[in-house]
Amino acid sequence: MNIIVSGQHLKLTDALREYAIMKCRKVEKYFDGINEIKLNLAGDDTKSEGPIHSACATMYLAGKTIRIEAEDKSLYSAIDEMLDKMIRQVKKYKDMKADKK
Repeated sequence: MNIIVSGQHLKLTDALREYAIMKCRKVEKYFDGINEIKLNLAGDDTKSEGPIHSACATMYLAGKTIRIEAEDKSLYSAIDEMLDKMIRQVKKYKDMKADKK
């Protein structure tokens, strides 16, 4: 599985990159057919709420593309929330694929 991590409007440190890759690798134990994950981490500064961080992932499976987005005040929390959504979507796809057989 190939994982590509990019940053937008924030400095992407090695620790942050490794944390995101480590979290994305956890999805492999739920489904083996993941070809690639593109992860985009972004930081926005709003006037009313302050800094908001978002984590967007695009997963390329065999025959399907899944996009997941999560936002939070902390970038690490946004990555964790995105991972939870990613696992739910992969389980849903795996169950749907098993039901067709």
